[in-house]
Amino acid sequence: MAAGFTLEWHDKELLKKVNIIADAVAKKGAGLVLKDARRLVPVDSETLKKEIEVHRGKFRDGDWVVEAQGPGNYTKFYAKFVELGHYSSVYGKYKRSKGGGSLKGISPIHIPKKPYLRPALNKNKSRIQRMFRDAMK
Repeated sequence: MAAGFTLEWHDKELLKKVNIIADAVAKKGAGLVLKDARRLVPVDSETLKKEIEVHRGKFRDGDWVVEAQGPGNYTKFYAKFVELGHYSSVYGKYKRSKGGGSLKGISPIHIPKKPYLRPALNKNKSRIQRMFRDAMK
């Protein structure tokens, strides 16, 4: 059995440069995903298209996030309903009780998913990977 060994190299200047390059490429890549996500929104909603944005993540490393809901804006929650699908409320526009009777036995209607964020990311993955490789040369 061969013995392994570990080589540690702590070049702070090099790591700083790598982080700057990686951050710039990640931000640019997030912009590509943003553009395609807005183009792929499957519902006729300028509001939803405008709501998709890029911002720095909340974690310490601060990744770039493409989000279909403005931070802290809970009035536009339907973005995830479009992306992931949902069941309509029995009180919603899809199925109502007639004559004000009981809602017992009325089932919510399934609204299928219409993804736009995930396809936008998948479409750009290889391009973003190439951007990272090219930037690190």
